Amino acid sequence: MALDVRESAVAGQAPRPRREMTTAFVVSRIAVLAVAAAILLYAVPPLVAAGSWVSLALVCAVSALICYLYLTRRFIPAKYLIPGTVFLIAFQVFPVLYTVSTAFTNFGDGHRGDKQAAVTAIETGSVRQAPGSPEYTLTAALRDGNLVFLLVDPRTKQVQAGTGQGLAPVTGAQVGITGKVVRAPGFTVLKTPEAAARAQEISALSVPTRGGLIKANGLSRAVEGRAALAYDAA
Repeated sequence: MALDVRESAVAGQAPRPRREMTTAFVVSRIAVLAVAAAILLYAVPPLVAAGSWVSLALVCAVSALICYLYLTRRFIPAKYLIPGTVFLIAFQVFPVLYTVSTAFTNFGDGHRGDKQAAVTAIETGSVRQAPGSPEYTLTAALRDGNLVFLLVDPRTKQVQAGTGQGLAPVTGAQVGITGKVVRAPGFTVLKTPEAAARAQEISALSVPTRGGLIKANGLSRAVEGRAALAYDAA
């Protein structure tokens, strides 16, 4: 008798309704996945270049978790909690912990670099653009593992390679619509995150010319000028 009652109760239960997929829910899911993928693609090159494997593994694990969470129909509450939790950790918890850890170190203006870095920064900051000299479109690249400036003259559209030894013409280079070099034979063009990871090396590179030297002005521009200050070791 008990078995019959249980069976009749189960049979009398209405089927569980399927959750309706609204347009807003689908759009929000796509947006979260797109942001997660963009952050992953942006963060991987600098972390690989810096050899920060723990941070790289953490970023990949979090990205994989977010993708799994938003590609399954399960864990509905977590879909609403995860974005806020991630931003809370990134912009509240991590800054507080980083500030507390920094408070117990000697980190400061006098400890953020060595003497040579300070000399380079002062000399770079004293460079003044020579009158009538062009402002080159700069693309950072590598040749045989060494940093090279691929410079596009805005007037002649010619591409030159700048190193510590001077300028040399580049043949067969392809320039994009932004004026930057997209590819060049014998060179490995650095993407923006890769160039940003080498920002200190880029700012330190000086390309000698007849009228002075060419220095980077950010990651996409370079100017020819003269250094108003020079370091005297004596």
